[in-house]
Amino acid sequence: MAFTYGEKSLTKENILSKLDSYQLFKAYASGFKELGKMFSSEFRSDPKPSCHIIMWKGDLLYKDFGEQGYRIFDFIARKFNTDYNGALQKVNEDFNLGLGGNISNSGPSLVIPEKSSVDLYKHEKKPTIIKIKPRPWTKLDIKYWSKYGIPLRLLEYHNIKSISNYSISSERKEQASYVLNPFMIGYSIDYYWSEDVFRRKLYFPLVKNGKFISNVDYTIVQGWTLLPKYGKILFVTKSYKDILIFNLLGYWAIAPNSELSYIPELVMDKLKTRFENIYCWFDNDEAGIRGALQFSNKFDLRITYNPRNEPKDPSDYVEKYGLKNFDSLVSNFLEDDSKNR
Repeated sequence: MAFTYGEKSLTKENILSKLDSYQLFKAYASGFKELGKMFSSEFRSDPKPSCHIIMWKGDLLYKDFGEQGYRIFDFIARKFNTDYNGALQKVNEDFNLGLGGNISNSGPSLVIPEKSSVDLYKHEKKPTIIKIKPRPWTKLDIKYWSKYGIPLRLLEYHNIKSISNYSISSERKEQASYVLNPFMIGYSIDYYWSEDVFRRKLYFPLVKNGKFISNVDYTIVQGWTLLPKYGKILFVTKSYKDILIFNLLGYWAIAPNSELSYIPELVMDKLKTRFENIYCWFDNDEAGIRGALQFSNKFDLRITYNPRNEPKDPSDYVEKYGLKNFDSLVSNFLEDDSKNR
């Protein structure tokens, strides 16, 4: 509900008639210098800058690869721990806009930034298109996945394909095609259509740099489309490979788009109504434990991970000790959790 008082109400539209979203991001987003340039998140430790502000669907978007995207008033609400109306009131007071009858004699507390001198609409990002050519499973595919005890039929169930070549086209470059050599393995993890673009992630496990190529964002939840309507146990883990490991043990699992991403709050809210127990099982290294704790704090999830000084994630643990031993690890955790609740 908007605040109303006097001639003008306190609404988003009335604020934006005085200050545009570029000026507001300039005023409130520390680190924001120019569109598309990376800077560090204000909401978490971010030594390698992973945020930027872009033009998206007609307006500016604060895109945080470790959280989610925020339009300007959602960003202000997040930053100052308030709600949407609180964000409107914050802007109104900081710039003494006088909306809703709120006029201060002391004047504005923030200086109004200059408007952008560039055409923001020319910065609208166009989606990246990734096309693939699948191929039949090869001996190299079987050799790779058998290390984790993962059968090819489970990959097919998850719509994961072996590929022989792929092409990429984006706003920055015209379509470019690439062919895998006979000794290289590559996979397409196919998700679903979103914003009129088919979303997929390419995975090249034997490549040291550039293992992943994708056209997905934080809204993609890996493993989402195969979840049942209701269930007893769901694990939130780090990667699609780990999802497959939990599936082999008879558990449902999902993963965010990347280690730096959260699962959207609306998705987690829905999942909590569908599953009796949701656990977070990330890597056992410092980054993984820190990420699990952030998930726990944000979504109120119980967490665990492989024992320290052991392989860092479920798939690596299975590769070293076998699926049966990891099954025992999971069973022991669930049994202890049941006793402690």
